Amino acid sequence: EQREQILALPGHALDAGPPESHFSPAGSELRGETERELQRLRDDKARLESQLTQAQEQMAVLSESQRSGLTQEAWNDIKKQLTEMTNTTQDAQERERTQLITRATVAEEQLSELKEYVDNHLGRYKLEITLLRRRLGSNSAGV
Repeated sequence: EQREQILALPGHALDAGPPESHFSPAGSELRGETERELQRLRDDKARLESQLTQAQEQMAVLSESQRSGLTQEAWNDIKKQLTEMTNTTQDAQERERTQLITRATVAEEQLSELKEYVDNHLGRYKLEITLLRRRLGSNSAGV
């Protein structure tokens, strides 16, 4: 248990000693299925501890700049993706803005034409109504 605690410490400088399996009796001395299973688990534990030690040694070889470089590379990739997404969104919004400006301009022109049409015809209709009232009035007076 103390060995596991020592190995769990990051950057431990203490020697944890050999794994427990070195002090256990050999497989031929063990009897029973439970004892064989226990021995197999101890061997697995020793193998995994060895792999952990190797991995820790390999990590120690990597310099801090290499580890931060990997992180910086990931950040650069994220920045690139965000830039592409921003540009795509901006392009789409600019296209939509252009379309809306065009539609608004056309609508304003149509409104101006309709206003002119109504003004011209309204004046003509007013004149026609006045003439019809006069005729109606003169016909009523003549009867």
